[in-house]
Formats: sequence, structure tokens, C-alpha cells
Amino acid sequence: MSNLLNYVTNKYASAQGDRFIYGLRDKNAENHFREVNIATHPFAKPLVLVLGGDGTINTRRANGNGKYVEHMLGVFADKCDLMVVSYENGLTSANIDANITTLVDNIFLPILADHPEEDVPKLMRNITIVAHCAGASTVLSRIEKKVTEYMHNLSFSEQDIASALSQVVCITHAAIYPQDRELHYFTEFNCVSSEDEVWIEASSTWLDLAKKLQNGDDVRISPEDKTQLLNLYTNDLAHYPSAFVSNKDRCFLYKDNTHKACIVTSALTKDETDHSMLSYDNNNLTLAGDHVLQAYTTIARMSVMNSITNKNIDGFVFFPFDHVVTNCEHIFDQCNYNNYITKE
Repeated sequence: MSNLLNYVTNKYASAQGDRFIYGLRDKNAENHFREVNIATHPFAKPLVLVLGGDGTINTRRANGNGKYVEHMLGVFADKCDLMVVSYENGLTSANIDANITTLVDNIFLPILADHPEEDVPKLMRNITIVAHCAGASTVLSRIEKKVTEYMHNLSFSEQDIASALSQVVCITHAAIYPQDRELHYFTEFNCVSSEDEVWIEASSTWLDLAKKLQNGDDVRISPEDKTQLLNLYTNDLAHYPSAFVSNKDRCFLYKDNTHKACIVTSALTKDETDHSMLSYDNNNLTLAGDHVLQAYTTIARMSVMNSITNKNIDGFVFFPFDHVVTNCEHIFDQCNYNNYITKE
């Protein structure tokens, strides 16, 4: 597993530098992108942090990711700081931990260190993260691990850690999840589809698939392996402990009183080699992809609305997880499941 992760995180390494570059979507800036210093930027608005895949090695690609999320947020894009991250030298093992520490020290640590403990959940509710591919695994998992480490060092109880970090809402797509993923506390909405199944861990097929990927071979997965991989995900649910399939036909996975949800569908794109972020200007989306994008749009907008509410009141309104799940289910109620929902 570690060899594959090293391959994934190092394949885009370049000689450009070793830092993450941060930028804001800004209509007054050239190309609507304004580079900012994360150490001095005042986080006065709700924050939507965009973590692209491992190909986000320059600000042009990062800005493209930001544009996708800007379209997703609609009118709410102007009411938040839409910040995107460029991995200038790829997600290499030589620089990622230092960059994660810098990110956490400037976004999360001020919340923990500069405010009373009882205010931390409300301030964490100011943060929404949209992450794609390695941004959801390699970057996001490390962010959560580092924040959790800081909270333990500051003597937060396990209950307080879980309560506070569950207010960070993460929308993840096409994630390459390592076996030892750390995402236990953040609220997460994810989807898995047949275009991603090669990344789902299955002991009998994982190593063979990894070798093919490392060799640059064209990966073809048999119907038997596809069934096994999806069944492992939906039945064993190693990534979502305690989750259950609330409706086997719908394959929308969640458990009451938790903060994890997963949509299981067939391919999100007509060309299953299309591994880009979901976007409204992608004519390659299938019916499934269109409905997942609608669900993600609903989640993102409700998260920002909730952040704005909390910024404007003295009390605290928890993120309405159950309400969001219900709204997403309504989106899928509008379509014909047989057209795209993966069956056993």
C-alpha cells in the first residue's frame, strides 16, 4: 500500500518549489484569481477550502477547481472566502507534512488557541471543504489528523473533539483512500462509482490493480471483480464503520446520529476515464453524475448558509446533517434508479 501511495503522491513532482500556494476566487482580479498569503489573510467570512487532485500542480489548475466550486455555490460564492490550493511541487513525501502543518496552523489552530473551548464548534462550523481524488485522501486526511493531534495536546476531551470537528463539512469525490485513513471526525459526504472502483481496497485484487497502474497499463476490471469490490464497499463498509444501507435499491449509505454519508452509483461520466471534478459545464456527465452533482451542490449551499447563520447570531446552530441527507434523497427520488444505480 505504501508503495502505491508514494507513486500517487510523487508522480507529478517537479522542480518548481516545495510549497502550497493559496488563492481566492476574486472577480476583481486577473482571471478571477488572487494569490494570498495564508499566514496574513483575515478569515472573516465563511471559508470554502478547495483541495484538488494530485494534478493540481499550478495555480491555473487550482483556479479551474475553484471555478467549478464557484458554479456549485451560485450566489453563495460571494458570501464566503472561496480558497483554492495549488500543490506547487506535487504531493511529495518531502513537503506534504510541512505544508499541512502550515495550513492547519493558519486556519485551524487560531480557532483552538485563541478562543474559549465552548466557542470552538461554532468556529469550526465556519469551514466547508470540497476535495477531489488525492485532495480528499492524501491532503484532507492529514489535515484532520493534525487538527486532532493539536486538540489532544490542548487537552480537549474525546467527546469535545468529536463534537467540534463534526462541524467541519467535507464534500469528497473520487477519493483514493489509504487503508489507514484518518477521517473519523469531520462530517463527510462521499460517493463511490464504477469509475472509482479500482481504488477501493480489496485484498484479492488490490495488488494486481496497483501493479497495472504503476506500470501505466490500461486497467480493465472484470464484472466479477467489480461486483466483489462494490460488495466489499457496501457490505463491509470499512471506510464507514457502523454505516448501513438504508435502502438497498437506492444505495444511499448513512446511519442515524453519525456524520458520514455515501452515495453509491454507477458511472458518473459517460467516458469512465474522465477523472475530473464534477462540474456543470461537463457534458460528459451521466444521469447519475448529474444527480450526484445536484446533491453535492445542495450540501455545499446548505453548509455555507449554516455558516452564515452562525456568523450572524450569538448562539450556535449545528450543521443540519439529517436535513441535508433528506434533501439529497429527494434529489434521487426524482430519477429512475434502474438507469444508473449499481445493483448487487
